[in-house]
Amino acid sequence: MGNSSELPCFFFFFFFSLLSPHSCSQSQQSCDSSDLNALQGFVEGLQSSDLGWSFNESSSSNCCTWVGISCDLGSALVKRVIGLDLSNKSLKGSVSSSLGGLDQLKQLNLSYNSLRGQVPAELFHLPHLELLDLSMNMLSGLIPAESNLSSIQVFNISFNSFNGTHPILAGSSNLSVYDVSSNSFWGPVDTGICNSSDSIQLLRFSANMFSGDFPAGFGNCGSLSELSLNTNGLTGTLPDDLFTLSSLTKLNLQGNALSGTVSTNIRNLSNLVHVEISFNNFSGVIPDVFDSLSELEYFAAFSNKLTGGLPPSLSNCSTLALLILGNNSLTGTIALNFRALPRLKHLILAWNFFSGCIPPDLPNCTQMQRLNLGTNNLVGEIPSSFKNFTSLAILWLSVNNFSNLFSALQILQSLPSLTDLALFENFHGGELFQLILGTTNPAELAQSYRPCAL
Repeated sequence: MGNSSELPCFFFFFFFSLLSPHSCSQSQQSCDSSDLNALQGFVEGLQSSDLGWSFNESSSSNCCTWVGISCDLGSALVKRVIGLDLSNKSLKGSVSSSLGGLDQLKQLNLSYNSLRGQVPAELFHLPHLELLDLSMNMLSGLIPAESNLSSIQVFNISFNSFNGTHPILAGSSNLSVYDVSSNSFWGPVDTGICNSSDSIQLLRFSANMFSGDFPAGFGNCGSLSELSLNTNGLTGTLPDDLFTLSSLTKLNLQGNALSGTVSTNIRNLSNLVHVEISFNNFSGVIPDVFDSLSELEYFAAFSNKLTGGLPPSLSNCSTLALLILGNNSLTGTIALNFRALPRLKHLILAWNFFSGCIPPDLPNCTQMQRLNLGTNNLVGEIPSSFKNFTSLAILWLSVNNFSNLFSALQILQSLPSLTDLALFENFHGGELFQLILGTTNPAELAQSYRPCAL
């Protein structure tokens, strides 16, 4: 019995002795030679880097331990490089075509560096690549018309100097994020990209030189949550299929030359959170459909040709934080229920033709930080309720027809957060102020009342 009790220890020692060479081999794992050559070619194309990679025979056996490199998790002694994350590593120089030799690569992130020149075509023929991020560099030239990124999910080449027509990535059926913003792409926007994948959630074409009429076809991107086409040269009206994107949460069309009316079909985009259509040529009335946009937080249509009054249904947007409708031709009174807008922080209605009095319930927007009602036809008094603004930092009421300067200054001097106040070209009938302050000159009034600038 004594001998049998020693068997477990014997077998444990025996199996441990068999396994120990394999344990040692784990520390002797090496990179695939073709991957090493690809990495070396990449480094040789750089003017400077602080990666600390060494290609000496004694130290290059396992590149999987190097900064920014990840390898597959298989048990093979020769590992393959599947990830290269060199974001913000102060890299300067060009991107070597040798990276095309990393044929098992799944992620390539070279963002936030100072890389220049053209991107070699080989990078667009990596069949396993799921993420390509070249953003925030100084890369230029054309993107190859033919590509083989069949596994790509995230494609980000924003903030560079690429030109020509934008890539379509045909055959990329897993594409989810596509960002070519802030480059020099020109020509029409090709919505054929929506035919490549039914998984696209984000499309950013912002700040390029795209032109032509706003294209139909985005309706085929049924999963789209963000569409940004701002700061281009697009013209024409918005196509009907745009208003079938029920998953859309952000629509940014600012800074184009789009025209026509704002369609009532926008009510179909019930998940919208952010709408930016400023600096275009939209005309007509703002549709009264905001009761269908219960998630809306940001609505900006500054500097268009909009007419009519404020849609009453805006009062149903209890989540609204920013409403910018300045520099249009809007009329009527500011007849919103501000008690129903508790999250409103920024209200810009300046440079319109609003009339009537300032709504006394505005301070119910307790988070209000910026209020601009300047250059309208408002009359009456600045409400005494304004003393309840605790977060208001910027208040512009200039070029109206208010009548209570002295009491207004008494009201506004108590606002704890106010840093910027504009009241010029207001307040007629200054005899009272001449009696109290000895002048009706706005500059002298401002000098007499130092907390505010008139």
